[in-house]
Amino acid sequence: MSSRFPIPSPCLLVLTAALAAVLACGPPLELAEIPDVSPDQEALQLSIGLLRPVRLAGEERERMHLEARMEHHGVPGLVVAVIDGGELRWIRAYGETEAGGDVDVEPKTLFQAGSVSKMVTSMAILRRAERGDLDLEAPLDAALSGWTLPGPGADGVTVAQLLAHTAGVGVPSYSGYPADVETLPDLGTILGGESPAQSPAVTVTSAPGERWRYSGGGYMVLQRLLEELAGAPFEKVMGEDVFGPLGMHSSTFRHPLTADLASRAAVGHDATGAPLSGAWRHYPESAAAGLWTTAEDLLTWIVDVQKAYAGKPGRRLGKATARSMVRAQEPGGWGLGPELGGRGHARWFGHRGGNAGYRSLAIGFVHSGQGMVVLTNSDRGMDLAHEIAAGLAEVYGWPTFAQVERTAVDVAPEVWSGLVGTYALDAFPEMTLTVGMDDGDGLPWAELFGRRSRLYAAPDGTFFDLDAGWVLEVSAPGAGGGGVSAVELQTWEGIRWSARR
Repeated sequence: MSSRFPIPSPCLLVLTAALAAVLACGPPLELAEIPDVSPDQEALQLSIGLLRPVRLAGEERERMHLEARMEHHGVPGLVVAVIDGGELRWIRAYGETEAGGDVDVEPKTLFQAGSVSKMVTSMAILRRAERGDLDLEAPLDAALSGWTLPGPGADGVTVAQLLAHTAGVGVPSYSGYPADVETLPDLGTILGGESPAQSPAVTVTSAPGERWRYSGGGYMVLQRLLEELAGAPFEKVMGEDVFGPLGMHSSTFRHPLTADLASRAAVGHDATGAPLSGAWRHYPESAAAGLWTTAEDLLTWIVDVQKAYAGKPGRRLGKATARSMVRAQEPGGWGLGPELGGRGHARWFGHRGGNAGYRSLAIGFVHSGQGMVVLTNSDRGMDLAHEIAAGLAEVYGWPTFAQVERTAVDVAPEVWSGLVGTYALDAFPEMTLTVGMDDGDGLPWAELFGRRSRLYAAPDGTFFDLDAGWVLEVSAPGAGGGGVSAVELQTWEGIRWSARR
């Protein structure tokens, strides 16, 4: 068993669980050997030791039971898997494939992985670049021949910018199609925003390289690029370039699923806990959101990147390419496909996913060969995934995701009233952050991505929650004592987003 991370003593105010390693003082984190225990003991420790990402100062650390938190969050089923030393350490399945049903979730159960699709797709793009089929830094026009990306400045867009969400391409996300839809859009209609596609056309909406702006549309451009280079459908390209060679035999971009695959799939559930009509939605926007997979398959992908980074032979990517994948790109600090976080030996790469009815989290540490995958079949599954991550951090000593303690203070009512309002996210132009107050008890809350969380005020003037690890910082007070005009949102993963009223 490989060595694990000790938990450091932070000497700076830690803003979120994901920043525990980023903002701590001192030398880079080093690995330390700890006594080995069995995988069964570790899995048991997690099942009775979930933690909120943040706890209030003075309160005891509350360890929560996984099954109780599943019920609390309305998550009927999930799978948790852990790697250690580049090998599967353990995998456990919990609950049912459908609320009130009698079919248990199993390790082989399929889940929609949402935007984790982007990270997996990036491997196929980087393989093509490694083989000399394309230049990541050259204009996209040099690689595409059958289609042209529209919009001002499109001739300056590069493949690397598309991978890192800095190309200025619109369409942040896709909402999928009902299970009973008669016709799914093909790639051409998705890119063009034409019927039967129900999403806008993919175009450049801001200057390439100017800012970080999350873009599912950008990954549809990459899907087009892969299909042109291979002369084959995306599903076939990914099967031959990634899934087959890695042994990811339970992963597919097929929509709709074949009957045999559908029999293994978990049913998606909305925020009320009700099963989705038709069991799930279809996502023909494959590279952006269309992946069906298992936890073990995703860990297989993560391990392959870890081993490539270390220069071990037989990987799908070479050492230099793997290192470029997990190197922060500017602006934004994203990798060439994965999200990035942590520092030193606690540096990680990964991705979250959020399709209708499903939430997923896949994380791999760059140096230690450790990591985790959480797959859930509920719109409320991300809060539970955060608690699982904090619980695993306790089991394995991962400082990056360790629960942090924050102090809450009372503030004047006008402070809250000045914060109340709706803010447009710069990185997600179609989405908003709403801050409000409950009419009954006057408690403040923030709502983003369909979830609402209680807000607390901190001594440093920021505002935070306990379940999602959000931190709000006022970046532009209102003129003449009016309401706040702009805020900075710090996410659980350590990403900063600007938002204006």
